[in-house]
Amino acid sequence: MVELEKSYFFHSSERGIFVEIYFPKRAAYYAAIFNALRFGYDENKVKKYLRDSASELIKEFKVFPDLFNPHRYTQEPSRDLPTIDEVLQRIDMYKSPFYGWSVSSVDGVFFNKKGNLIEE
Repeated sequence: MVELEKSYFFHSSERGIFVEIYFPKRAAYYAAIFNALRFGYDENKVKKYLRDSASELIKEFKVFPDLFNPHRYTQEPSRDLPTIDEVLQRIDMYKSPFYGWSVSSVDGVFFNKKGNLIEE
């Protein structure tokens, strides 16, 4: 009798990242969302986008100064904003964890502070 070896896509020693993100359910946003998902798979395109936006990212994430620190895991956390060179170093370290997506439709009704109905 021949015993077949079973293989699985995921093993208990492999790590996976599963994230749930809610996007606005509006037709005007569909193309931008789809393109972000489609091109987000390409690590080089993501790095180029991040490099081109480095100075804006420093400003946008100034409350998280350690986010773009290339020494984040080897030194004590810093509250100082990283330099452009440090941000570029950190971007070069990026390895994409993105290998696909699925889409589920979620409908809901929300109320603003005045109690007015907001459908999404």
